[in-house]
Amino acid sequence: MMGDNVSQFRQRKLNGHIKPTSVADVELLVTLASHHKGIKLHAVSTGYNWGLGSKEDVNDERVLITMAGLNNIRDINLEQGYAVIEPGVSQGQLATKLAGEQWMINLTASSAHSSLLGNSLDRGVGLRHQRIKDLLGLEVLLSNGRKVKVGWWPSSQTTPIYPVGVGPSLLHLFTQSNFGIITAGVFKLLPKPDASKVVKIEFEQPFLREAIDELKYWSTQGLNSGVLKVYDNRANETYGCDGKKFTVHLCIDGMEVDVENKCSLIESLIEKSHIFNNCQIKNSGEYSQDTVSNLVSAAHNGDSSQNDILLHATLGENHDKVDTSEFGWIFFLPLLPFSGESITKAYQIFEDIYQKTKIRCGATINALDESVIDLVVAIRFNKNSSEAERAHTALDMLYDMFHAAGFRPYRLDVDHSDWSRHLLSDPQTREIIASFKEAIDPTHLFSNDRYQG
Repeated sequence: MMGDNVSQFRQRKLNGHIKPTSVADVELLVTLASHHKGIKLHAVSTGYNWGLGSKEDVNDERVLITMAGLNNIRDINLEQGYAVIEPGVSQGQLATKLAGEQWMINLTASSAHSSLLGNSLDRGVGLRHQRIKDLLGLEVLLSNGRKVKVGWWPSSQTTPIYPVGVGPSLLHLFTQSNFGIITAGVFKLLPKPDASKVVKIEFEQPFLREAIDELKYWSTQGLNSGVLKVYDNRANETYGCDGKKFTVHLCIDGMEVDVENKCSLIESLIEKSHIFNNCQIKNSGEYSQDTVSNLVSAAHNGDSSQNDILLHATLGENHDKVDTSEFGWIFFLPLLPFSGESITKAYQIFEDIYQKTKIRCGATINALDESVIDLVVAIRFNKNSSEAERAHTALDMLYDMFHAAGFRPYRLDVDHSDWSRHLLSDPQTREIIASFKEAIDPTHLFSNDRYQG
């Protein structure tokens, strides 16, 4: 076994743990494993998939391959705006490399030490947008030893960046799948805006429905840039901030005059509002005593310096000690329609779960666009108390009750992989996915069937 994970999901038995440091190492490993019947390989990047299982596989008796040693930034192109990176490259590593340049990356709110590619392959969400939008190309090692490149890759000629290519696109066949081992990827860089400000406003829970509907209207009118974020009172408390109110964080980017006009409009809207109050506007990169505000302000502008401060405030540990922290951390990640009605239903579910388990769920409401919300539901608990069992009971209830309400998760933890079979629009697509697996990995060398059932 590999040791504890922060969520206290079941520890799987391992048949080995290998830490390659080069693509050649991985190629040799795949060749050797393919000649021994029954070996199953489970590859992770840095293994910091906290809240969903960390390094754990779905199944027992796998060989764990930690790819953190493949940490080369192979290329950065500051004319077209892309970077070619390996799985062990952290978001902080690339962000630091770009410091002082006119380009930045789409950072998540997780640790600066988390893998850029690993999170993108699991369809994580950054402060700008969902990271699948940043993924341009992948280098994939197949079970037969072939190494192929899918999506867009730089060549000797300067070609337009167009990841879907011509014909059937293979790029996203390798996201949330177990068809091969990813050894590198092309990642999109974002141009830094001329001006950037962060707006923070507050509201109280009785106004939740009205607030979300108003924020949706703002979003449909293009008032904010990137992911509009709302931290609820429980999330604010968990992250070391004032736990009395909901806080909204909007980022406003663009030409200087446009940013100033939008900020003035927001101030005017808040003055007239009976919902929102305490409007604060700062330049991106300006800090206060609020750890959440500091993270949003920095990360929105491609600076990862505040990420691990928030992590430490949450669990009291640095990134390399999270899994052994005395506190547990579980995530549940459903998608909801962007509406006050949907969010109100979600919070009624939270209340029902609390009445039955005495576990309080905290949530961050991430508006991916004007129609979809990524609801990051977090449960923080004491591992060494009765809270642990109740937290996992609450997680089971979240899956059941959100699914019954029509709200489906877009990422799964290792103990709920069986839910993948309930989340397809058409059950027949499982057969198509299975046929892809048979064609690409006929010996089933690669494990981790979190999304294939």
